[in-house]
Amino acid sequence: MDFECPFCAKWSARVDSLIEEYPTQVQLVVHHYPLSIHANATSAAVAAECAHQQKNFREFQRIMFAQQSQLGEKPWIDFAAESAMPDLERFEHCMALPPDSFPRIAHGMELGKSSGVRGTPTVWINGLIDKPSLAELRKMTELIH
Repeated sequence: MDFECPFCAKWSARVDSLIEEYPTQVQLVVHHYPLSIHANATSAAVAAECAHQQKNFREFQRIMFAQQSQLGEKPWIDFAAESAMPDLERFEHCMALPPDSFPRIAHGMELGKSSGVRGTPTVWINGLIDKPSLAELRKMTELIH
């Protein structure tokens, strides 16, 4: 996932609708893979991790994707406030940490490199890299159900 990637924003909306439709059958696990071509992707990953520390990742992610054109222009604290972050002061302290303070970001990058990820979004389904459509995901979910 790269929060500055327009394809990730579209994919995230599709997955959200699938999770709403099949809340007990679909699980989303996000691995960070901020691309170097996106100036704000690493900072956005840090912000998402700071939101995750307060169990606010999904809502924060939705806000970032909905306002993707504002990444790098709008202060991170504004995104946090709009996502109903429980403790804004804690979020600000977290944002002051360097990116290498977040092992999940490093893990996502390493996983992507070792798996041959060439772009975002990249989707693993049951351990295999795939690029299914929403209809294909829905069909897989119904077969499992």
